[in-house]
Amino acid sequence: MPAFRAKVFVCTGCKKMISYSPDQLGTTINCPRCGEKVLLPQADALPSPDTEYLPPTLLSAKQPRRRRPSLFLGLSCCFGVLVLIGVIGALLFFPLLMPAWLQRICEPLIARGALAVAQVPAKLGDTGISITVTKMSRECPMIYQAAIRQTAATETPAYCVTVVIANQGKSVVSYRTWRRVVTESDIQRAATLRDGEGRLYGTVSFGPETWPVGTRQQADIQPGASFTDILLFECGQAAPGDYLLTLPGENLGHGGVLRFRIPRDLIQ
Repeated sequence: MPAFRAKVFVCTGCKKMISYSPDQLGTTINCPRCGEKVLLPQADALPSPDTEYLPPTLLSAKQPRRRRPSLFLGLSCCFGVLVLIGVIGALLFFPLLMPAWLQRICEPLIARGALAVAQVPAKLGDTGISITVTKMSRECPMIYQAAIRQTAATETPAYCVTVVIANQGKSVVSYRTWRRVVTESDIQRAATLRDGEGRLYGTVSFGPETWPVGTRQQADIQPGASFTDILLFECGQAAPGDYLLTLPGENLGHGGVLRFRIPRDLIQ
């Protein structure tokens, strides 16, 4: 074997480097360390003289490792999703308990129907029904007694909330008042009113034969027509902040719920 050794190859058996002469290119030799037969590379398979030669094991060590997504990044994403869900849940179920600055941030979501604002029409789902809270006042309402066909003023003041239901669809809409009348189903379908501190105000009812003047217990609203109803609630001690009115869609044949924020400065 010639004494001149200018080439280096890695044995496939013991992974040790073998030095060999240029005239041995393409031949098979025995590894001087482990005795394994090794086929030396052809001349055209060798790197150019200007290229640094590295054994295969060293080349693989030089390759950059792929970075896996860090645990911190995954936890941050989960935390962000939970915060978003919490904000949406608070907006839907406890909107009046949210601080003013958070309500302002969530105003775009409020405008999309999660929480409507008084005096602004809101649609009930994908129906043609539009509902507007036009007024809220503290007064002694006039009531109509159907049994004796007389009207009279109540002696006790109540919160009177005026709502307008507009039928913008193409079919008749049957409406049953949100006032609590007498039956258990009426109680379940009654409107609710909460103040800015979360206190619930009870509904005021005079029975199935008595209702506020200008309203009825139920009505069929024709396409293009509207109906005005007055909802009565017990008066409590004036509380700061806005009020929350909840109207079940079941009274209009729909499964949804509408929530209205009534600003404190609109209450007369």
